Amino acid sequence: MKLIIVRHGETIENKLGIHQGQALQGNLSPEGHKQVESLALRLNCEKINLIYSSDLKRAVDTAKEIAKYHQGISVLYVKELRERFTGSFGGKKREEIAGKKYPPEAETYDAMKERAKKFLDEVYNEHSNETVLFVTHGAFCLAAISVILNKPHEDILKERGKFKNASVSIFEFSEDYDNKIILYNCTEHLQ
Repeated sequence: MKLIIVRHGETIENKLGIHQGQALQGNLSPEGHKQVESLALRLNCEKINLIYSSDLKRAVDTAKEIAKYHQGISVLYVKELRERFTGSFGGKKREEIAGKKYPPEAETYDAMKERAKKFLDEVYNEHSNETVLFVTHGAFCLAAISVILNKPHEDILKERGKFKNASVSIFEFSEDYDNKIILYNCTEHLQ
């Protein structure tokens, strides 16, 4: 399976330093709208069979723009691709929560990684010979790629950094997890 993973465009909340998680839907900023248009143009030459998107507004708006160039394919909005649930941190300014431990009700990275693995396995079982696009969020990108590369998320952050808004990553995904990186966290289309 060819798997394309994109992060949603910049939101007003990203710009204001507000932690969104699952608590806020997120509204694309004017810059985010431009990013998403460029992202959609970048992906218009890809033969995509199916789009899965987080059901949070910032991802939905990104997926809808991409789908304009892929008439006739299904877009499925799913909770499995949502951002990490961060409990009471959602909606707070980043400086308010900087250095603090996540609240007990927050989803752990291990739980998010397990959510990513379960969903990746389901999608692979249904679409092993197709090209599938995920439209998701920064922390979920990290969790999914941690599964795909079979590495701890801390190692991926150290080696490759955080996922940029409207970035594209492409993988050849196989049942035995002998996965290959084709493109990683690319934003050249935004230049």
